[in-house]
Amino acid sequence: MIPSRGIRSLSEGYIRDFCDAPDTEENVKHELLLETESDENYNLKPAVDWPTSISLNACINFQKINASTIVERVENAKSLGQSNIYKTSTIDDGSPLKKIDFFCSKIIIEFENSGEYISAGTKHGFFGKIFDDYQLNFGDEIDLEPEPEPKPKSDLDPGAENKTNVLFEKFFHNPKNEHIVEKYTSAHGGFLQEEGAPGKAKVRIYPYGGFCEYGAHPKNMELCVFQTKANAKTTLIRIHRLSALIASGVDPFCESIMSDGTPFVGIVDLQESQKNNLYDDLKSGRCQIMLTDAITQDSQHYKSAGLTQIPDTNLITINFLRKNTP
Repeated sequence: MIPSRGIRSLSEGYIRDFCDAPDTEENVKHELLLETESDENYNLKPAVDWPTSISLNACINFQKINASTIVERVENAKSLGQSNIYKTSTIDDGSPLKKIDFFCSKIIIEFENSGEYISAGTKHGFFGKIFDDYQLNFGDEIDLEPEPEPKPKSDLDPGAENKTNVLFEKFFHNPKNEHIVEKYTSAHGGFLQEEGAPGKAKVRIYPYGGFCEYGAHPKNMELCVFQTKANAKTTLIRIHRLSALIASGVDPFCESIMSDGTPFVGIVDLQESQKNNLYDDLKSGRCQIMLTDAITQDSQHYKSAGLTQIPDTNLITINFLRKNTP
């Protein structure tokens, strides 16, 4: 008879959970199979309960325009003077927008170190970027999906800015230290034509910068453009919102004919993101964040889906939804 093996003493280093198990070849194989299955189950990562949505409190800041762009109109070979487009004295009385302080080259949205998330239908508040076994990452800390459009060369940062809490940046194209010259001659009929080009002179617009009045709604934080005007003494400009031109029936992104028959030349090489206001950028998912689970090290991307604003302030709450969620 094959001797049976009972429970071994603790001095042998472990305890078996069975008694009187004969050491047959079949049972030995069965024990090895059970141990293998147990090891495989032990190594499986637990399923991460990702939040369905995240809300982050943030503040809108502006980077002012630092440029000296000169515009000059020449009529019948006579210069009407050179003017800096970023000086109040250059803005025509008929300009829809007049205050130089309301324009910027970049909007910077910074995380205010608090927010909340919804998991299993329950809201959870948090502070900071590490909370409840999650690590929050954004900005330069993550790879965006898809890749963002390249920044305008004139707006590249030297790297000195502290971007630890920067959630999102919106760049506005604006001329940097350029000299814009428009030349016209008088034609029969009393209208001006471009020098060397027959027909009525074209109305041309140029990017000016972003509208950034404190407390303005993010729908109004958009690219503005300018056109040249003149009086008998000097070169002037008028500044328009993109949305106002579109509302008037003018397409600011191509060449067209205005309602009065005047040829119009828009900004044809504008990046797609420049055409949106800040609100549309955030609603369409251009701001992205990522959560990393501290246990599994798995990650989940979230994209912006909208925002709310404390009226008359630059304080907002951005709402994010989990990507690839039906």
